[in-house]
Amino acid sequence: MQQSIFTLAFLFVYFTLSAQQYQYMYGSSGADSMNGLVQCADGSMLVVGHSDGFAGGQDDLVLFKTDQYGNPISVKAWGGEGTDAFDEINPGPNNTFYFCGSSSSYSSDGDFDAFYGLMDEAGEMIWSKRIGQNGMEQSRKIIMTSDGGFLLTGISNSFNENGDVDYFLLKGNEEGETDWFKVVGANEYEVSVSCAEDTINGGYFVWGHCTGEFT
Repeated sequence: MQQSIFTLAFLFVYFTLSAQQYQYMYGSSGADSMNGLVQCADGSMLVVGHSDGFAGGQDDLVLFKTDQYGNPISVKAWGGEGTDAFDEINPGPNNTFYFCGSSSSYSSDGDFDAFYGLMDEAGEMIWSKRIGQNGMEQSRKIIMTSDGGFLLTGISNSFNENGDVDYFLLKGNEEGETDWFKVVGANEYEVSVSCAEDTINGGYFVWGHCTGEFT
């Protein structure tokens, strides 16, 4: 007998200051999860997450396009034989959107790689890139910077000789070219959760949690 507890759906609820206006659930016959939502210039929305019910893989990238009232317009799914998931989507330059996620389908060692990219309002990929070494890389947050480029942060155990988890920062431009890439960590466990731009002093903030001493 099928257990309905495994049939989860994307849940979208819209509130004003006074009351709930509408609620939608989007999903497949499998397990579905929403991880990010962004509104387009025409009021429509892009909803990203992951699902095992659309493309037939273990867990695939999924993107819903809705109108301004949450009514579904289209759904797209991508993925390989492993686990693939969008982690976030945020506004980019000129009505485009930066996204990031994690995937084990295309890694040479079977572990997770981080990916990031830019899509248009229709959910079509403009470009996408991957960070993958001989270990695990996972994205956490991507934001547009004041120059139209982006800042991506995530975690990796590929750059520490002890195999411990460090966090990384990648600054790039809107064409996807890397300006700089840094890995920060001590000898234990350092995880970034999010990042932001310092628009006053011209730097960047990153925050998260760690174990042991951190210098």
